[in-house]
Amino acid sequence: MEVFNEFLGRQAEKELQLLKLLYLEAPTFLSVKELSMELQIDRRTVYKYYNALTKIPYLNQEKKGEILVQKHNLGYTFKGTKADYKLIKQQLIQSNPFYEMLVTLFFYNEVNITKFSIENFVSESSIRDRLVKLETALATFHLSIQKKDKVIYLNGDEKRIRYVMVLFFWRIYNGLDWPFQGIVQGKTKSIISTLAEVTDYKITKVNNELLSYILAVNVIRNQKFFLVDNNFIEKTALSRHILNANQELKRTTEKILKKNYFFNSNESDFVLLWLSMVANFHSNSNNLTKEYAHYICENIVSSSNSEWYKRRVTELTEREQTAFWEVLVYGHMCTELFKDIGFTITGYDVKSYLEDTYPAYFPKVRAILSQFTLGMYTEEERESLLYYYTLAYSLIEEVSFFSNLIKVKLETDLPQVLEIGVKKRIEKTFENFYNLDVDTTNKYDSYDLCISTSPLSILDKDYASLLINAQVTLNDFVKINELLKKISDHKK
Repeated sequence: MEVFNEFLGRQAEKELQLLKLLYLEAPTFLSVKELSMELQIDRRTVYKYYNALTKIPYLNQEKKGEILVQKHNLGYTFKGTKADYKLIKQQLIQSNPFYEMLVTLFFYNEVNITKFSIENFVSESSIRDRLVKLETALATFHLSIQKKDKVIYLNGDEKRIRYVMVLFFWRIYNGLDWPFQGIVQGKTKSIISTLAEVTDYKITKVNNELLSYILAVNVIRNQKFFLVDNNFIEKTALSRHILNANQELKRTTEKILKKNYFFNSNESDFVLLWLSMVANFHSNSNNLTKEYAHYICENIVSSSNSEWYKRRVTELTEREQTAFWEVLVYGHMCTELFKDIGFTITGYDVKSYLEDTYPAYFPKVRAILSQFTLGMYTEEERESLLYYYTLAYSLIEEVSFFSNLIKVKLETDLPQVLEIGVKKRIEKTFENFYNLDVDTTNKYDSYDLCISTSPLSILDKDYASLLINAQVTLNDFVKINELLKKISDHKK
């Protein structure tokens, strides 16, 4: 996954960026100059890295010209499928020796630097430089490496190590290969299906694949005797409640995992909770989801504000209500099991995306969350919950509601009924993207933007202004969006 790209080395990092750029911009041809500017490398290096990509084993002589295409005076483009892109990316990563170092750390928790240096023809000084990059990447997940003599060890909470393993291998291999040698994929899928049947959970093909990755990673770590701490369940609230409420599923899971992989009850409980968190094994109906949500409000949040939450949620559709409570149940379970991860199990950094895109959103949800008691949760766990409450709260209020207010003055030379129509069209079009107050009454002393149907209205304005057609055409909306984006970026 991308957070480890720098650890793989500058050339591998830039080759991956080049491949991604060509894929995302396809079918547009990108010139060497454009690629050079985008990747911040010189033109000769662009040629070098592109030629390296064409030597990936998947791109044999026949496929090379069909997938990665070069044309004189036009540049380069990608003409393959998403599967082609993923296969090239996978082989590019797999060919890197430092990928093997990371895999060894995940599987065995240690790497002998001298042995790795000899086997991969890499100097120990180069390895030390890369380990600095690895430390930075692992710190994203609150993990680290510890060096003793000539051996490095993976250090951190066992549950988090397993979480990072799943998202790392899933991002590289899902839909392509099975990366866990010695673990039969068909067997893991069969076990997942059996557990789903206990609660009549309708499992999808993608869900079965993802849950199989989770089970396989737990089996690998368990077989090497890297175990989850024995009292982890005592430090949880909702997770313990869910286990107690699903005794039949708990017994079935324990029996199957003990028989097939020699899991003890503690390991079995952890696997069941993780599978339940991702696939909702524990709540195969809306009523059960709401029952767990009620438990959160009454026993964890413990605040009069929880009543406000429940009241606001009743204003949502039934489907939205279910989604709202599922996010909170997932969030509390993920926080209790893994603390502040920040990435989805499939490797998406949604938290950073929300923080970058809607910087005003998190502080306001944090203020709401600070009013909740949240009993046993530490400051770190509260910060983790912030991410999930933000996602849930976006169903109550549009994300744009938390963006900085943009004051728009609308002036027209139209009859009032038509002016109201123009106002509504503008508000409706941009309501999910910007926090707008489109005003026709001059209630503010100053505005961020003036939109008018009359040339006279936009004269002598000391702020941005735009002349539009009374019909508000598609071209008008494009121009309005350009100005709103500039204003929004400036306000950040």
